[in-house]
Amino acid sequence: MIGILLCSLFIVLALGSNDPVQIQCPSFNSTITPDLALPSNTYYYPYPFDQNSTISSYTPNQFCKFIVEIPKLQYAYFTMMADINDDSMLTITDCNGKSEIVMTSEFQPYVFVGGQFSISLLVGTNGNNTRFAFQVQWSDFPTPNPAFYTVTKTGPALFFDEMLFENSVTITAETRATIVAFPSTYPDFTPLLRITLVFDGPDLNSPYLGTLFQALRSNKPMVSKSRQMTIFTFQENYLVGSNFVVQDYYNVQNLSESRGITCWSQSSCPVTLNAANGPVSAMTLNADDGDEYIKRLDLSPGSILKIYCGAKKEDDDSNLIVTYNAEQSKTNIPQKFYGDIMTYYLANGTALVELAEDSNYTRWNDASSGREGFMSSRKFGELEFYQDVYEEIGGFYLNSTFQFEVNVTHLDVSNVAVLTLTFGNETGSPTIHQISNSTNFQLGQVIEAVGRNMTVSYFTNGTATNGFFLNFKISSLETKFANFKHPKVILVISVLSMMLF
Repeated sequence: MIGILLCSLFIVLALGSNDPVQIQCPSFNSTITPDLALPSNTYYYPYPFDQNSTISSYTPNQFCKFIVEIPKLQYAYFTMMADINDDSMLTITDCNGKSEIVMTSEFQPYVFVGGQFSISLLVGTNGNNTRFAFQVQWSDFPTPNPAFYTVTKTGPALFFDEMLFENSVTITAETRATIVAFPSTYPDFTPLLRITLVFDGPDLNSPYLGTLFQALRSNKPMVSKSRQMTIFTFQENYLVGSNFVVQDYYNVQNLSESRGITCWSQSSCPVTLNAANGPVSAMTLNADDGDEYIKRLDLSPGSILKIYCGAKKEDDDSNLIVTYNAEQSKTNIPQKFYGDIMTYYLANGTALVELAEDSNYTRWNDASSGREGFMSSRKFGELEFYQDVYEEIGGFYLNSTFQFEVNVTHLDVSNVAVLTLTFGNETGSPTIHQISNSTNFQLGQVIEAVGRNMTVSYFTNGTATNGFFLNFKISSLETKFANFKHPKVILVISVLSMMLF
């Protein structure tokens, strides 16, 4: 401790001079413990510094290590200013031995528990380009405001959206509890996942598993050893909280990889899946409007991609929306999906799924010969009020003509719900099929029509229904341009033919 104080005093003098001296770490591992005599029970290295301080560089070719002790029932709030040169390395390691390499940080918060954590800084030959300072504050855990939930093998997964109204949730599982975390809907806030902690048991005294940030980076579900899991967050002090899904371990036990994905780009969000080591899944978060589009899909030969609305359950495909093989990936894309959470599951092979959040980047509304796909209500298969949709697919040219085939496989027109299929044409007299509870319509009955576009409207008039689902196929693409023959064009073609032969 005396060595640390002398070192800190030396740095104070260096920072206060006109010619800053490089930082030389103690020659031994430094153990930092709480000291009630410290202002606000906070330790600074170097001392003092704040967000306005200019941090000195480090002496080249040295290794610095600090071990921070954390008393029982307390946590350590850690922030740092870091700008680490390429030939140096800063590593932060928690009590479970999980490490994170940091290159830059501007006072992003960390929370540590479990007895201790360590800070290791390896300074390379260009130490004058490495700057690092940190502070640690010890505090008692705040009083939990808990909520309690249950997950089972056959029941649905639980989706937690931000946890801004409760700082603690305890999950009781039928077997074990597992959690998948998502990046924040605002990219700059994803590091705040470091201050949401996961415990293996009913409360904060249970063994510490890690943070949601660690769960996100691991690409694997974080799994409890007991039947209970407690998630405690400090993000209630921020405007943006954490998003995560909790399931019973039974439903993820066979996965070699499972990760949460939030698409920040409206135009392109590539997701890669590789099942070389066993089945894999990726769960996407659509917290705004629930719309998600596949604009491109590449599958290796023999591989099958299954897409679920919500979380996948073992031995239960009741929420399976669609299955793609390599051939279908060429004809059935683009495709639109509705769902706050979508799961992409691959049992073998590889897949590249390019997603988008905006239809303008997907050509979802463009008709083409040979295209197939489906449409559904927003909460298809669930008794919900929020089911209304309006979709239109048509040709690029106004005088394009297509053959449309529509097969309605599920339809709830109870109360006053109505499904309307409209096929437009050049004459201005569209073909309209309106299906309601007074219509004599059989599910599976194929509706065929010729037109330049197809619109699908499902309107429930504010009543709760189970929605609808239909498949469509587009063929026989024809345009007037294809039948238009200009004399000069014919002459040019004839001359070229004579020259070739």
